[in-house]
Amino acid sequence: MSDKQKIMIVDDEQHILDFYCTVLTNKGYECVCYTSAEDALEDVDESIDLLITDNRMPGMTGIEFLEEVMEEHEDLRRIMITGSYGTQEQMSSILDNGLAHKMLNKPCGMDNFIEAVAEQLAIADEA
Repeated sequence: MSDKQKIMIVDDEQHILDFYCTVLTNKGYECVCYTSAEDALEDVDESIDLLITDNRMPGMTGIEFLEEVMEEHEDLRRIMITGSYGTQEQMSSILDNGLAHKMLNKPCGMDNFIEAVAEQLAIADEA
C-alpha cells in the first residue's frame, strides 16, 4: 500500500493533463488522470486525497462533476482550474457554494499550482 498522497486530475486536454501529472509525480505525489469527468466520476473513492478538475470540458463540465462528487465525497478537497470563461461572480459562487476549495485561473503558473496543491493537501491532512 502506498503512503503517497493520491491526486485525481481531470482535464480534457491531454497535454495539460500530462503536464500536471508530471509536475506532481516529480513532487512525490501519486496521480490518477482522466480526460473525461464521466470516467473520473466512476473512480472517485476514499483513496483520493485531492481532486483537481478543469471547468470547461465536453460532456460533463467541471461544475457538474464537482456537484456529483460532493453528493458522496463532501470532505474531499477540490481545486477547480478554469480559463476566462466565467465572470468573477460565477467563480466566487463556486467557492461560496463549496463546490471547490480553491480556484486557479489558466494558465496558473507552476509555482501557484504546486502551492495550491500543497495547501489543500495540508488541510486534508488536518481533517
